[in-house]
Amino acid sequence: MPKIHKYSIIVVRLTDFERMFFMSRIKTFAKYALILIGFYILSNILIFFGVNTSYDNLSVKGTIPEQVDITTASATLVNGKVKGSLSDTYNISDKFIKFSFYTDTDSLACIKCLKVSELKDKEFNFYFKYNYITSYSVELVDETEYEDIGDFEKYFSFEEYRKYKIAYWFLLLAFI
Repeated sequence: MPKIHKYSIIVVRLTDFERMFFMSRIKTFAKYALILIGFYILSNILIFFGVNTSYDNLSVKGTIPEQVDITTASATLVNGKVKGSLSDTYNISDKFIKFSFYTDTDSLACIKCLKVSELKDKEFNFYFKYNYITSYSVELVDETEYEDIGDFEKYFSFEEYRKYKIAYWFLLLAFI
């Protein structure tokens, strides 16, 4: 039978203590990781609902041509979006769809013209950056009488945010 040193029990108990200390660190790390993940999920939900509930529907001035179906026309105080489709492009393939946007004082703020023949799948979707838009009108015109007036460059939407989400996390971690 091998001889057991009188201090060998202390050595074993120290390794048990080290294991317990290591496990408590892992538990603490897991708690912080869960808190961070929970904060991320909660903030994304709040941002999503905060942005989407700030859009108000735009009112229509005049009548919309029967070939044009507007599914969404909404705006905040500083920007807006329009989504829709065309029911029939056979007779209007050489025409333009002219959107005119008006402020709350009924003054013309911006104009957007879309060529019907360039629309993919008969659907259109565009964003605009202009303040205090409350109404719009839609016309079918033969030629564009106006250039696009206003800022129609597509800004970061949720779809683009999802593409670059990993890069945002790396930036966030770099600051930490």
